[in-house]
Amino acid sequence: MADSAHTQAHDIGVRNNPKEDSACHTKSLTPLSSFQHPSQDPEGTETRDSTTMEALPGRLVDAVRLSDPAATPDSAGKVYKSCSTVQEGEAAGDLRANGTSHGQQTKHDGTGGVASSKRTTACPTGYVPTPGPKEQPNTNMNDVAKVDHVEKAQRHDQTHFMAVPIDTMPPNADIPEYDMHLLNLARHADPFRMLGCHLVESQDTDNRMVVVRAFEIYTTHPSASSRGPAVKSSDAYVPLDYELLVRGEGEEFPRVVYDTYSFGMTVPQYNLELFQSGSCWHVDNLMGSHIITVDGVAGVRFAVWAPNCICVSVVGDWNGWDGRAHPMRKRVEFGCWDLFIPGIGPGEKYGYRIHAKNGTDFIKIDPYAQEFEVPPKTASIISGCDDAFKNAEARYQWHDQEWMEKRKKLGETDQLHREPMAIYEVHLPSWMRGQDGRYLSMLVPHLKNMNFTHVEFLPLAHHPFEGSWGYQVTGLYAPYSRLGTPDDFKYLVDTLHQANIGVFIDFVPAHFCKDSWGLVYYDGEPCYEYADPREGEHKLWGTAVFNYRRNEVRSFLLGAAYHWLRRYHIDGLRIDAVSSMLYKNHQKEDGDWLPNEHGGDANLQAISLLQELNWVVHKEFPGVFTMAEESTSWRGVTDKANGLGFDAKWDLGWMNDTLSYLCCPVENRRKCHNKLTFRGLYMAHERWILPLSHDEVVSGKGSLLDKCGYLGTPFEDRIRTLKTLYGFQIGMPGRPLIFMGGEIGQGREWKDNRSVDWHEGEEELRKKLCIWVSDLLGLYRTQLALHAGDDETWNFKWTDCDNNNDCIVAFLRSYEFWFNDILVVCNFSPQAYYRYPVGVPHGGEWQLMLNSDDWKYAGGMCGMGNGSYIHTTQGGRLGWPYCLWLDVPANGCLYLKAPQPSAEEKQRIIHEARLARESREERGEAEANHGTTNKPEVSS
Repeated sequence: MADSAHTQAHDIGVRNNPKEDSACHTKSLTPLSSFQHPSQDPEGTETRDSTTMEALPGRLVDAVRLSDPAATPDSAGKVYKSCSTVQEGEAAGDLRANGTSHGQQTKHDGTGGVASSKRTTACPTGYVPTPGPKEQPNTNMNDVAKVDHVEKAQRHDQTHFMAVPIDTMPPNADIPEYDMHLLNLARHADPFRMLGCHLVESQDTDNRMVVVRAFEIYTTHPSASSRGPAVKSSDAYVPLDYELLVRGEGEEFPRVVYDTYSFGMTVPQYNLELFQSGSCWHVDNLMGSHIITVDGVAGVRFAVWAPNCICVSVVGDWNGWDGRAHPMRKRVEFGCWDLFIPGIGPGEKYGYRIHAKNGTDFIKIDPYAQEFEVPPKTASIISGCDDAFKNAEARYQWHDQEWMEKRKKLGETDQLHREPMAIYEVHLPSWMRGQDGRYLSMLVPHLKNMNFTHVEFLPLAHHPFEGSWGYQVTGLYAPYSRLGTPDDFKYLVDTLHQANIGVFIDFVPAHFCKDSWGLVYYDGEPCYEYADPREGEHKLWGTAVFNYRRNEVRSFLLGAAYHWLRRYHIDGLRIDAVSSMLYKNHQKEDGDWLPNEHGGDANLQAISLLQELNWVVHKEFPGVFTMAEESTSWRGVTDKANGLGFDAKWDLGWMNDTLSYLCCPVENRRKCHNKLTFRGLYMAHERWILPLSHDEVVSGKGSLLDKCGYLGTPFEDRIRTLKTLYGFQIGMPGRPLIFMGGEIGQGREWKDNRSVDWHEGEEELRKKLCIWVSDLLGLYRTQLALHAGDDETWNFKWTDCDNNNDCIVAFLRSYEFWFNDILVVCNFSPQAYYRYPVGVPHGGEWQLMLNSDDWKYAGGMCGMGNGSYIHTTQGGRLGWPYCLWLDVPANGCLYLKAPQPSAEEKQRIIHEARLARESREERGEAEANHGTTNKPEVSS
């Protein structure tokens, strides 16, 4: 009986105890349709309806054509059925137990990689944590997601099983025709109710019967990696651990596979509650695809949020992209879908086939995927670089422990803002290319030679169109696949850290691209975006706006930021387009936007999201720096007590004013001299980044060199002006940022599809410009006055700001002691000035640290060279007690340092300051009197 039965059931069967002489019968079903593999549809715009799709070529067994709306599956086109009885007193083990006692309840270990304790820590900013489940603080670097066990359905007390012939199967063991029809259409909302292992009533009242239903599809799609049965099944109701014997077409011997539907829920409920609360920071370990082991069985767990659709299936290379193969379990109260598929692993391409309420079927990417195909292909990829689900020895081995410890200490002692921060902005795909278009990199030695302390990458999250520079994202959890794998990016960050260079990235939570296979209308209805286009669309940019009102979207965005900081050791986030998040009417006409509940234009949900993001980052990652690209006069962007809580704000006003001034003819600069000095009126309100960024050297705006003059300005004068611009930028309070190519004075504006014109850097004047920038940044890094007091009001004083006729500005930078003072003088006129008087606070010998007209920088040597000393005279100027008479070169810049006392005198000054501080502490005074309020304490 066993041989004949097994011959008939050549496709699939339940693996029985070898001692038993019985087997289960099944019938076969081959694919009636398949959905376009994303890698073969570069446009990714076609939406398919399974009722109009043609059948794939291949073997059909009484198949019902889905193009016939009146057709219903007949008895031949069924989901496979096999049955066994459960009889007490018989020998155990006929359905393989996999070492699990069927009389016990399997207990989940409760980790899942996400902490569940409620967050009760007081918020140090204006953000106040909302009630509900929250992440446990201080779990940032514990990037481990344990999944040792999986929740099972309630176990029954039967412990002995025996396989019986199929003719004893009761009628109610069959699947109803309507449910079978939905399964065939990949539209069944609850596949676990039909597939897998189920108890049924037996004709013999003394016995209870178990039916195992499995659905098999042969992979015949040409893009599939292998040919064979593609579906396993799942134990949703009966806790039997069993295997299936599967013999594919043309195969001589059956293969053992695990049934997808024999596994219970792999995503615990409390984790989904955390996700639904809006504050799930570790959501990268919860959603998406992860390689895990369940009861000794290796496979991949999938989880996705799609609350509005009817059915979601996992489709991929292993099942021919057929939506009937792996329909997912819906967690109704959370709008999530999950499924564990045994037997697959890293490198498989996949997506989610969604059946929407309007009847359409389409394939979407995984929003939480950690790898994607290289554009224009769009499939998600099961990542083999997912360190949270790998053994310690298999993870990427970091070698930046010294850097990370230093960063943490700076954050915990609140000294990060005292550190130098010279930022080099890079669009990595166009940084340096070989002749064949491959991406090359000499980035680390270049940064070291130029004395930059940090590099900021334009967005590296996955995006389909390189021309968007990464600002129109689709995959917020995956590095841009054109540049390599996640481990490749980890290696780059690791290498930079070992060279003592910090890494910032642009993060884009404001909007996303509207490609049909991406996040837009993810489940057939507005999901990640606002439903009303007046809120959910940026018409000017052609993008969709994230719905900050939905908690699940907030978890998605917060989790993405957390993911980059934890998984890739990123040191800072520059949040893009903050103004568009803060204002509901940003770049919108009247009638195209909706006011908030108070009738105003502030987006209250976006504000609270930014506050929480900063709270989370600073709480969980001490020493990480956050920046806002915010172009309006919104107050409190960097206010940690009552504002948004950023560490710094881009000073776009300074950038626009300064470049606008330089573009004026010299005779007109006198009329707009206030563009150079206006910053002094608002500088104390925030903490700043001073950018000369990519935005100003693209889209017809020309290069920085183009802006350093007007029509007819000689090239040599433009180079001199550019040197003075950098001297002005680095001398002013705020962290300087320079876009790639600016250090060599690239002549053309930036093109994202071309490398920087590095050959221009070999020209003499440009080479000397590069040396000037390097020396400037070297001075910036070593002189405390130029960086340590950037955020303090007492750190900056004008010494000459009203000389509009001569186009000269001079200012003083200070820190702690008078002998640290640095004087900066900038001349934006093509005329040199000899014995130009500049007032200073200290008498004696001032050292000329840098002169942009020095021979070293291909200058004409107007005045004294680097390292020279200049004596002050009595009499002063503009209220200052002393005066320096300087030779100021045309379009030139000078840096001078205050007179230095002897070593003994310097130690005496420092010692007296320390005694004074200790005396104040003894008297209980928090700050010094007589003009020293807010000055930093003297360190030992």
